[in-house]
Amino acid sequence: MKKLLVVISIFFCVICFGMPNNIKADLPIINQAEEVDKALNGISAYVNVNENSIVSINEREALKDGISQKSIDISKRFFNEQNRLIEAVQAGENLEDIKIDKVLLKEFENYFIMVAKGKTKKQTNLNVMRAIGGCNGDKNKPHLCPPREVKLENISLEVAQKWLLDQGFHRTSSYAGGGKASDPALDFTKCVSANSCVKCAFRDQAVISEDGKGQYKVTIQESEPNPEVLEYVWPSVTWGFYVKWWHDNYC
Repeated sequence: MKKLLVVISIFFCVICFGMPNNIKADLPIINQAEEVDKALNGISAYVNVNENSIVSINEREALKDGISQKSIDISKRFFNEQNRLIEAVQAGENLEDIKIDKVLLKEFENYFIMVAKGKTKKQTNLNVMRAIGGCNGDKNKPHLCPPREVKLENISLEVAQKWLLDQGFHRTSSYAGGGKASDPALDFTKCVSANSCVKCAFRDQAVISEDGKGQYKVTIQESEPNPEVLEYVWPSVTWGFYVKWWHDNYC
């Protein structure tokens, strides 16, 4: 399994459907999102990432330097869930089959929505990210849901597969939707550079489907967050959780 090198620079923002007990229910939505954003940014200097992309927090040092217990607790909930996702994928589970804790989803979902729509912010402590949560995305260049366009149709499966390979696509990893190795290859991925982000954080996805008459077509969706999260350098320690949310709930 390819070793992930994860750059520490915090990402995201939320709008909650229901409020967990540890966040004030009467806060405006934007303030709830900013609270999560502030917590993740504040803890970024105290985050450690191991070779398997599992995140831990140096809680003692954070408290010593004035980070509030509330911010630490928010960050721990976020990273504990992300760690669970990554460990499950590394153990062989499919990313799309892993269920997110509903309470945590309510706490962080609108933060992710704001990230998907874009939100610029100054860098915290590294020189890689230009926009928190967006790989240089902002209100004018958000991570929208790309359109799906039919590129080829009325062709055989073999022709469709060969055409995609010739275009630089590869079969999507099984955990990211590529299916079992024994099944026909119908889902393909091509790493792209997008949103001023590290290469492969975004991808073009191609899907081969049958028309019911023995013929096939190729549909491509360009430039979406790449669910092959074990295969590339993350732009942020929070990227894995965001990618899971984006595919499950946004697009």
